[in-house]
Amino acid sequence: MTEKFVIIGMTCAACAAHVERAAASVPGVHSASVNLMLGSLVCDRDENVDPAAIVAAVTAAGYGAAPESEARRDLHAEQDAAVKAMGRRLLWSVVCLVPLFYLSMGHMMGLPVPMFMHTQPLLSAFVLLALTVPILILNRSYFTVGFSRLFKGAPNMDSLVALGAAAGLVYSLIEMGLLAAGKVTGMPDLYFESAGMILALVTVGKYLEERSKGKTTGAITALLALAPESAVVRRDGKEVTVPTEDIKAGETVIVRQGGRIPVDGTVTAGSGTVDESALTGESMPVEKTVGGKAVSATILTGGYLELTADRVGADTTLSQIIQLMEQAASGKAPISRLADKISAVFVPVVISIALLAAILWAAVGGMGVRFCLSIAIAVLVISCPCALGLATPVAITVATGKAAEQGILVKSAASLELMGRVDTVVLDKTGTVTEGKPRVTDLLCAGGMTEDTLLSAAASLEKPSEHPLAGAIVAEAEKRGLVLRPVSGFAAVAGGGVAARAEGTLLLAGNEAFMETSGVAVSEEMKSGAARLAEDGKTPLFIAAGTSLLGVIAVADVVKADSAAAIAALRAKNITCLAAALYQSQPLSAARPGYPGGVCVVIGSEGQGLTEETIAACSGTVRIPMTDRVESLNAGIAGSILLWHFREESL
Repeated sequence: MTEKFVIIGMTCAACAAHVERAAASVPGVHSASVNLMLGSLVCDRDENVDPAAIVAAVTAAGYGAAPESEARRDLHAEQDAAVKAMGRRLLWSVVCLVPLFYLSMGHMMGLPVPMFMHTQPLLSAFVLLALTVPILILNRSYFTVGFSRLFKGAPNMDSLVALGAAAGLVYSLIEMGLLAAGKVTGMPDLYFESAGMILALVTVGKYLEERSKGKTTGAITALLALAPESAVVRRDGKEVTVPTEDIKAGETVIVRQGGRIPVDGTVTAGSGTVDESALTGESMPVEKTVGGKAVSATILTGGYLELTADRVGADTTLSQIIQLMEQAASGKAPISRLADKISAVFVPVVISIALLAAILWAAVGGMGVRFCLSIAIAVLVISCPCALGLATPVAITVATGKAAEQGILVKSAASLELMGRVDTVVLDKTGTVTEGKPRVTDLLCAGGMTEDTLLSAAASLEKPSEHPLAGAIVAEAEKRGLVLRPVSGFAAVAGGGVAARAEGTLLLAGNEAFMETSGVAVSEEMKSGAARLAEDGKTPLFIAAGTSLLGVIAVADVVKADSAAAIAALRAKNITCLAAALYQSQPLSAARPGYPGGVCVVIGSEGQGLTEETIAACSGTVRIPMTDRVESLNAGIAGSILLWHFREESL
């Protein structure tokens, strides 16, 4: 089983490696993975392993740890506070560093400096020390953490910073003492500005790192915001409002129009349309009736639902998607594992090189203590940022976070690295290639009917509706400046259509079956026209007045303005682009109009309606394992295909 812990005190990749080793050393722990950006540890352990043993091992290594279930975290608040604190620390460090650097180095750049810097060496040294002390105090954590890790035999990047700054500081203080004792004449070589510059520059990196963390966790926070903070449940026959986390499995949850569904459940009463675009990307709302399944974080756009809570808390679809994101950020790509291995030995190697360089210059080069010390300090200072250990995890974490902001969820860091070798991309249409919002695309008018008359009647009828298709029709009518008539007696028939009266005339809008049940005669010409529109991936709506058909309005999700450019950019990199369509009951051709690329990939599950005729119509079949299921990917071309596909069972 896996368990997540909150870790305090990590500052670099070396820290993460130490925590992983400490946790993995506990008997019964099979693997340990640290997310430096989120400050978390995920352990795969046997059930008989006490979490307290893992906490004790991490604590013994010099870090704070607690099970996530016990450590209530507001990740967004933590990151905001960390960024503000680091920003203040950097600001005041720079305020002191600027005059310190100017007084120390200004004369080298031909800038005027106060006369006492040339005539009074001891006063100059005290002024430089006074400007350095605030920087040391502001950034004292480098010394406390760095030397603590060094004494524990597990040095990290802070140890390099602390050694470099401390060496320059101690050397300068010794020179000041010799100057005050009269052992040195003139202005000695002081390294106060070097100590201050080391700390300030590393703090710049720390500040940028904290900002990167905030952007990454912001994507997770945005997902968390999809879940409502409270919900209405029925307890003891009464409707009460409770926090979402207090809902128990089996309770009856009540959702009214406009509300977010807080749990995954089964509809027991009522009906309505649900906008699931936040999770699925599909713009069209889904009809929910008794017995249907509803998922958390979706919006009830119309109607009223009562549902039994099947999965609550961490078991909901939304929570598991968030867990998937965190696991992706915590997971290690092959290149990241290589960087971690190098980082684990990087610090002691750098310290050894610094000492060796100083010794060699003294023994072989015959140089003095001052010069040799400056060489050792230079090696330590140059190695301080350690981009090797920091850049890789930051790049992976920021990449997954930015992808999440665009609605792309990456299953693992290894998958992200694999993307660099992909030669074929299968693109979902809705919300990816298209805008995700329906628009009116075609108007088929019955005999003697004009487009404006047809659209005006349809928009007048659909005005009271909140269905996205209705919104598309109304938007098109308003765009054309058409006058809409007031209607009364508006009624919606689930799965059929809508009806209302305008100036005494009954107006109807819906599918072909709804027209037949309403006594509206539909000509063969209109039926075939609607069928052609449906084959093109559009939704045909029949519009009637009384028993007379006025025409058919087609609504579809249109291609984004930048889709063609994006696909062209992929093709410029020799990446083949295919369009994917989930298999449905209607026949699908191998090349459907409206799909950029001209090739359609049909995705369907064996045993769930994917017919032999459809498979035979495709030129190739690729079988792709999805957890415990086997999917059939029937592609119009052969090649190496990477398919991103979410299934509820795999979350």
